[in-house]
Amino acid sequence: MLDSAFLQASEAAALAWEVPALALGISVGGRVETAAVGCDPGTRFHVASITKPFTAALALDLLELEWATGIWEPDVRVRHLLSHTSGYDGELAEIDQSTLETTEDPLEAQLPALRSVRRWVGLEQCWSYANSGYWIAGWMSARADGSSFEEALHARVLRPLGLEATSFVGADLPGTGPDAAPGPYPRARRPSGGLV
Repeated sequence: MLDSAFLQASEAAALAWEVPALALGISVGGRVETAAVGCDPGTRFHVASITKPFTAALALDLLELEWATGIWEPDVRVRHLLSHTSGYDGELAEIDQSTLETTEDPLEAQLPALRSVRRWVGLEQCWSYANSGYWIAGWMSARADGSSFEEALHARVLRPLGLEATSFVGADLPGTGPDAAPGPYPRARRPSGGLV
């Protein structure tokens, strides 16, 4: 049974962050406790950019940090993609990535657009949040594994960690906030934020 202070803190957090639902879990010494406000503790949420550390773990397993990307200028290395220090724009303004859903590999289908992304500054001149770098890292990882990004992530990161409920299958609740989009998350964007 959860300590009432933990449950009260969970409720206070939900109110402070103005979220309609919140599920928390902790594990200490093999003891697992969960709490939820506005939903069931087993509710599956879209975790958005928390996907990036999982993509980074996959890239570290399959790629060398000093490998060039083959997409952007030769000085851009895998480490620049993962640390948001490539100097390139973080989004694709010219295409709607959801239109790539019908292609066999949406990550590969967006490569021509990624090749034309604007470079704002040189390497390591500043930190700039770049989803685009994670799309390239996801694509490179899939190629290195000889599978899709989703298959590689499941086999090399999610399954070994015992994350049985973590996948790219739809969330139980829709996202909230100004940037939350309805409908399924585009496969072309999954390495930067598609996990549930």
